[in-house]
Amino acid sequence: MLPLLKRYRDLGLVLLAYGLLALLMQAQFPALEAPDAYYHYAVIHHLRQTGDLPPREDAANQPWRQMAYHAPLYYRLAAWLIAPLDVSDFPGHFPLNPHAQIGEPGATENQNIAIVLPDSPGQTPLALTLIRLFSTALGGLTLVSAYALARLCLPQQPGAAPLAAALIGFNPQFVFIHSSISNDPLVIALSTAGLALLIWIVRAGLTPRRVALLALTLAAASLAKASGLALYPVAIVGGLWAAIRQRLSVRRVLLYGALGLGTWALLAGWWYALNWSQTGDPTATAQVAAVTGARGAGPVDWVGELRGLYYSFWGLFGWFNVPAPGFFYGYTLLLIGVGLAGGLLRLARPKAPPRSPLIIGLLLLYTVIVIAAWVRFTLMVPAAQGRLWFPLLPVMGLVLAWGLGVYPRWLRVALVLILAAWVVWLSLAIIRPVYAPTPTIAAEDFSPPPDAVAFSVRDPFMEQPCLTLWTRPLAREGSGPVTVETWWRADCPMPRNWSAFLHLVDVELEACVPGDTAYILAQRDSLPDGGRWAIPALPVGAVLYNPLTLDLPADLDPRRDWHLQTGLYDAVGQTWMRAFITPLADSEALPDGVRIGKCAPETVQLRLNRP
Repeated sequence: MLPLLKRYRDLGLVLLAYGLLALLMQAQFPALEAPDAYYHYAVIHHLRQTGDLPPREDAANQPWRQMAYHAPLYYRLAAWLIAPLDVSDFPGHFPLNPHAQIGEPGATENQNIAIVLPDSPGQTPLALTLIRLFSTALGGLTLVSAYALARLCLPQQPGAAPLAAALIGFNPQFVFIHSSISNDPLVIALSTAGLALLIWIVRAGLTPRRVALLALTLAAASLAKASGLALYPVAIVGGLWAAIRQRLSVRRVLLYGALGLGTWALLAGWWYALNWSQTGDPTATAQVAAVTGARGAGPVDWVGELRGLYYSFWGLFGWFNVPAPGFFYGYTLLLIGVGLAGGLLRLARPKAPPRSPLIIGLLLLYTVIVIAAWVRFTLMVPAAQGRLWFPLLPVMGLVLAWGLGVYPRWLRVALVLILAAWVVWLSLAIIRPVYAPTPTIAAEDFSPPPDAVAFSVRDPFMEQPCLTLWTRPLAREGSGPVTVETWWRADCPMPRNWSAFLHLVDVELEACVPGDTAYILAQRDSLPDGGRWAIPALPVGAVLYNPLTLDLPADLDPRRDWHLQTGLYDAVGQTWMRAFITPLADSEALPDGVRIGKCAPETVQLRLNRP
């Protein structure tokens, strides 16, 4: 037992460190704030509640969107995992943020796609946590399989196996995706396991048991996601080579082929047959692209696509709107450069260890197939997403570990420890602040600024106002963006998810005609605190400081006054109605430059001083 533990000690340390990093990262961002996580969970929720996959009709306007066309194994397993829980509070207590800045790396607010309301009556938060832990466990399976693959491919370099696993497991984007709700962790794990099994069979030979195990793994991978099909051509080539080397009879080869094909047909074939009958495409790729958002006409900007691919391969968090700082990507380039330089040194050595052309060829074939599939999908829809290359992580980790093996052990350890340290720093310094709400102020500790003006705010369907708003006259200098300072105090529960708006208006164009917006020259809309707070979540007696900044048109005439209007409206519920706003002081006592809007009485109107 002790020799076995000693043999796999390094792997155990890598798995332990990876698990801790994943748990740390999970604690820094809400469960639904990862690419397509909301849509993935919507499929799981539908399965949990009904036992059936979600309908595909009008999928673009359903919570599950394009995931209705994705293979079902991951969703089935996750639905089984949360079966004992009451998840009836979804989606009601997890509405979408209508102001979400999806796919905008330069966004500084509303980077969250979902609003999480307090006091959920169900157990959806627990369900989300369990599914995230499931993703983390699948990442551990990927690391074990990558370790096995490296031992099979580099038997003369035993230190390469834990190094390859660490290079994969300490990749910040790998940790992020495996801290999220996504079907990618399952297909990555099964594809890596299938690749390791195939190389084992190539080295050790074909047997019925080995073929059956590989067939089950490949079928499961193809039922996890269509990208799991990429291993089948590689398995056919590797299996035929092994059969020729073993001098197997044609009958035996056909039996093995029937076993592999029959396993796929039995376990996964029904899904692709269903797609064929409904869409005319066994993989339904065109339908996924159409719902996701098909690429427009014109040439593909491959430079931009590859740049986005690289960033999101190593660290582009949230819904592609929380980038890492530039010097992090610089470190990843350094890591790759050091590894490739080590590989060149190995190739230049006169007594380089023997290499298997077959294994190299199989790994190259798999790489070409995955990249070709990504290129095809990218031609259909903007798909510069590094996670789509994650099935190649075991190959990339293997190559880097092979190259880094020429350096002293202390350098190899330092490089992967620095990568792990990046995960910790990015989790705490980059990801956490995006979703951490601004602390509120207790009412007894809040003193409004001396020049602040107070207003009551009432939901039109409530009898009493439940918010108090303070704002102050504008004192603007220069010609840059303008900021309106507001403070909101919750005086009683206000259940509607109100959005704050800030409009630059020309009062001379106001016609007081319902639906007229010609007088609005610029606007800014946001959930409170840049999306990090929801009005129903504000504790009674708490005060939230909520400044709103608006970029002004460059062609404003500096010789006249302009005005800003601010208030609340219902964008989440799509009623578009505004909350009623009333001055707490006599309207005649309002300071110069502050009043209720003439044509928009649900607004506070502030005069914009001339720059």
